Amino acid sequence: MCGISPGSGPTSDRWPSWGWPERFCPGEGNPCYRCLYPGPPPEGAVPTCSQAGILGSVAGTLGTLQATEAVKVLLGVGESMAGRLLVYDALGGSFRTVRYARDPACPACGSLD
Repeated sequence: MCGISPGSGPTSDRWPSWGWPERFCPGEGNPCYRCLYPGPPPEGAVPTCSQAGILGSVAGTLGTLQATEAVKVLLGVGESMAGRLLVYDALGGSFRTVRYARDPACPACGSLD
């Protein structure tokens, strides 16, 4: 698993009725969490889970995807999700992949190279 410190850190996901698993490995030249989310959204721009609710099956689906990513990392197999978001829309029944790049000016990981 990876985070800001090479070789450690989180995978992440979000879920009301949509979500995305993520993997952050900036020590390997990939983007970190702050490259993707430079700061918090403006107050009130995004509903909280208590406001929007959570569709339980979405949490299970995303948890399964995150667990699969963790097993791939531990076994050293498959293609890493680092630098990609697999966006899941449960209500639309669809997945899509969005690529994002490392920000060389990122205050969290820009100096790791």
